[in-house]
Amino acid sequence: MNGQKRAPERKKIVPALLMVIATLATSQAHAVNDWEVAGEHGELLLHGTFLEGACQLDMGSEFQQVDLGEFNVNQFTQVGARGQPVTFLITLKNCARSSGEQTDLFTGNTSADAIAPVVTLTFDGVVDPDLPSVLKTVGAGGLGLQITDPNGRIVHPGVRGEPIMIMPGKNQLAYTVTPVRTPAPLTAGSIRAVTHFEVQYD
Repeated sequence: MNGQKRAPERKKIVPALLMVIATLATSQAHAVNDWEVAGEHGELLLHGTFLEGACQLDMGSEFQQVDLGEFNVNQFTQVGARGQPVTFLITLKNCARSSGEQTDLFTGNTSADAIAPVVTLTFDGVVDPDLPSVLKTVGAGGLGLQITDPNGRIVHPGVRGEPIMIMPGKNQLAYTVTPVRTPAPLTAGSIRAVTHFEVQYD
């Protein structure tokens, strides 16, 4: 009696397993055949980033090279002498309508708006040991680079900048970088410096 009960159970299980195997084999064979047919296959590489913030940083702003051009040592005979400022743009896109509020770390004043996000940027890099408000340069001696924000305020490396109110949509923030004479001996040559920046929303 026990053997008669077990036999039907085996008949039910085995066909089910065979059906699954057959289905998989058929699908694989069909996929291989399609792949080998010219013009019938392709590949997509999909990627993206899910961001949390009021805006997105435009791809063209993520990496930039700013050419300061040529300048003469005669422009920098005195410590603190400044060269010609050069403008560079940081573009924020898809800025959403959202209330923003930030407190200026220097003055204690608060910037707020019901629909306009408020952002601050922090530029980081190696500061000049003789003049901490400028970025240290490599190459020529006696010159540092000073960054100013769209409102003409000095940006101190490593310190969160003053709040900037932006409008919904697309925004271009115009910063400038200016060569500045430091107390170090002045020597001619090519200069270069690197700074990273971070955009913050509150």
